[in-house]
Amino acid sequence: MIYDFLLKIVLIGDPCVGKTAVAHRLCNNGFNEVYNSTIGVDFFSLSTRVKDDIIKTHIWDTAGQENFSAIISTYYRGISGAIIVFDLSNKKSFLHCSKWINEIKENNVDQKNPTIFLLGNKKENPRQVPQEDIDNFCLFHNVHYCEASARKNEGVFECYQQIVERIYYENDLLNNRMIDNYGIKSGLLFKSQFTDKKDRNCPKDCCIIL
Repeated sequence: MIYDFLLKIVLIGDPCVGKTAVAHRLCNNGFNEVYNSTIGVDFFSLSTRVKDDIIKTHIWDTAGQENFSAIISTYYRGISGAIIVFDLSNKKSFLHCSKWINEIKENNVDQKNPTIFLLGNKKENPRQVPQEDIDNFCLFHNVHYCEASARKNEGVFECYQQIVERIYYENDLLNNRMIDNYGIKSGLLFKSQFTDKKDRNCPKDCCIIL
């Protein structure tokens, strides 16, 4: 598969906040009215472009149930980024976001902290989480924020692009071509075969939503 950089990102949050709906929207640009609870971890792959680089992402959609915590915590290690999803119409799911941030940091103590994005989903529903609370939370935890509606197809792709670009620039991938750590791998073979990067198209990727 052709790419300049490969990123490992996890999608985490409470049950029923719409993590799989976000993944399905990103992968298939679709939405189902009913989703089965994720059992353990699902995987999908997606590519985008930053500057003239093709960025391939492996995204792990994790179960939010407590009984899967021992399994999914292993997927937190060695990541370049995390998207913590909460339901804007469910304040409890927002209050649990600090727990998810702590779990990410506890599993990455031996490396640089990954880029963390907070994604407020279901913006089409009556809002229970004030914007001021979100702003204060992001400032305190030094995380980034965006809002989306997987159902209405609003903001999902923009949030995905934002986190990829943030990882790209925070790790200076424009100048650091040989990086191979912190959930980031360089695609050396691809760069050696293509000289005119502007003519390259993002590859079509596989997606598995179980």
